[in-house]
Order: sequence, then structure tokens, then C-alpha cells
Amino acid sequence: MASDIILLLLLFAVSSSSIKYVYVENSLYWDGAQKFCRNNYADLAPVSGVYDMRLPQQTSVWIGLQRNSTNNIKWEWSGGGAVTGNFWGANQPDILRQKYGVIRNSFWYDEFETDLYKFLCSSVKVVRLPMQWEDAIDYCKKNYREMASVTSQAEMMLIQKELRKGVFTDDVWIGMHFLAGQWVWVNRRQVMYESWGVKGKPTCPMEKVQCALYIKEWNACDCAKPLYFICY
Repeated sequence: MASDIILLLLLFAVSSSSIKYVYVENSLYWDGAQKFCRNNYADLAPVSGVYDMRLPQQTSVWIGLQRNSTNNIKWEWSGGGAVTGNFWGANQPDILRQKYGVIRNSFWYDEFETDLYKFLCSSVKVVRLPMQWEDAIDYCKKNYREMASVTSQAEMMLIQKELRKGVFTDDVWIGMHFLAGQWVWVNRRQVMYESWGVKGKPTCPMEKVQCALYIKEWNACDCAKPLYFICY
């Protein structure tokens, strides 16, 4: 399998969004690509958002975009979550009722299920070794690529799915911390999607409570607390 896979970190080095994804060179139908991603990674990639759409992909590649089975006008992600943003190409989606989506030249296009394309999988790693936030950051860099930055509801749902696969844990570190008066991701990306708990986003947390954890929503936590964590 390794010979068929190229990490997007190498293939698409200009985009830090590529850290989340794995590019699979085998050409498959969409449902075959979905099965492969679910068996080997998390799911077909929910490629959306400003940073994701900068992936310099010149050919069509399957992503996790699909029509709703009961409402042909509505689109959804393979792993769950609402489709946000509008990155459709010209005259897309068209009236031919193609069921699935590809990314090509930074835009979405709908295609038929009988088409064969290479594809993008979403890579989510749940590390079940309790660590402090800083140590978890280092572990992700050394053993994977980086700690998770969650940029959409679809990504949140993929993390939930991966957490359910193993030993249950109430909370896990994600790659967000409070720096220079604002919450930022470890890759320095602006926080554009948020899922804070009922208390809302802490605007001036105590010094030691400046790292973010995920339970079913985000909360600030003592950075020295040993927790499981999510890597990409």
C-alpha cells in the first residue's frame, strides 16, 4: 500500500492544509475510494475552506463531497457535517445529477459514480498516551506531522468518529492555544471555525489555562494536564 500513497505534505508542499490529507494514486470509483479511506485512514477528505482550496491540484481528484440521497439539491460530506462555503466551478453543480464531487484547479465539480479518479483521504490519529499540551505538540511533530487544527464541522465529526473506535476518553488536546491575546492554531492559522462550549470562548484565560481541549465542544484547560490528543 505504501507504494500507492504519497503524503500531500510532499506532493503539495506549498499548502499547510495538505498536512491533513493523504493522496492516493490508485484510480477508483467514488464508493471504492470511500471504502479505502475508511479502512486505512478516517474518510474521504472534506476539502473546504479558504486554505484547503489552495491545494495546487491540476487534475480531478475525488473528495468526500456527495449529494444527499433524498434531496438532490443538497450536498454533504462523506464523514458527516454540513457543506460550508461555495467553491463550485463555473455552472456547477450542473443539472445532470452527478452524485459525487472532485476538486480540480481549486474548485469543486460534480462527476458520475462511474468515473475513475485518484483521491484524497483525511488522516486523523488519536494518540492514547496522556501528555501535557507542549509534549503532545512535540510528539505529533516527531511521529506524525502536527497536532490537529479543526477548521470545519466535518473535521470535528471525523475526530468524533476516530475517538469512538478505541478506548473512550472524555477529553483530548487539539492544536489550539492562547497567544498574544487571541486563540490561534499551532500552525499559526487564524481560527475561522469555532465550537466553544456553553461558557463561550475565553477572552482572557489565566496563564496556565491557555490550551484548548475537545470533549464534545472546545474548552480551555490547564496546559500541564496529561491528556490524550489528536495528530494529523
